[in-house]
Amino acid sequence: MAPPAHPTASTRFLHVRALILLTAFALVVCVLLSACRGSAQTTVDPDQGAATTHGQPGSASGADAPDGALGASTTGDGVHVHVTGAVRAPGLHRLDRGSRIADAIEKAGGFAADADIEALNLARVLVDGEQLVVPRRGEQAAAPTPSSPSAAAGQPGSTSSSASGGSGVGGQVNLNSATTDQLQTLPGVGPSTAQKIIDSRNAEGPFASVDDLTRVAGIGEKTLEKLRSRVTV
Repeated sequence: MAPPAHPTASTRFLHVRALILLTAFALVVCVLLSACRGSAQTTVDPDQGAATTHGQPGSASGADAPDGALGASTTGDGVHVHVTGAVRAPGLHRLDRGSRIADAIEKAGGFAADADIEALNLARVLVDGEQLVVPRRGEQAAAPTPSSPSAAAGQPGSTSSSASGGSGVGGQVNLNSATTDQLQTLPGVGPSTAQKIIDSRNAEGPFASVDDLTRVAGIGEKTLEKLRSRVTV
């Protein structure tokens, strides 16, 4: 009976080499599988400006949040305005930044039947945090009451009377110190007329009386009567 054959050194080397290759291949496969399972795709939503993670339980895109939710914080592209008075749906409304009083009235359901439409400058740009009071016929329109930090600090777009000293007794607008924004809260006074009032004030000196408004081009006796109870000097 022949003795059992023993593997040669060459055979043992081939076996070890094959085992090493198999082990390395198995490790590479394990690493790839682990990376695929644990990784999550992260994309940037250009509309939201923030990264959104997909593929993980409970993740949600910012687009899923309800638009205009009152509980959400104010963003750079929106303003919150409290519309009250003679409108059909008073309350807190969110509008796009740069919206005007006319947009806020529409958002609040439109004017009520007894609203004094002529008492407001529908073209005025809204300020975040302000309260817009729509007067009823026979009532005096209240001055806008912005409460945002930018309005309180007198930054551009602010209509806060206290910031620039443009208000007089009883919420009247002082013709000799009002800004263009404050003048535009007056009935029938738009950006052009407001600038003419300031130009007249700078060129001819302070207004000595409310009647001096007639020296401003475009303001006649009829317009003066509308403004008389709303302004002071």
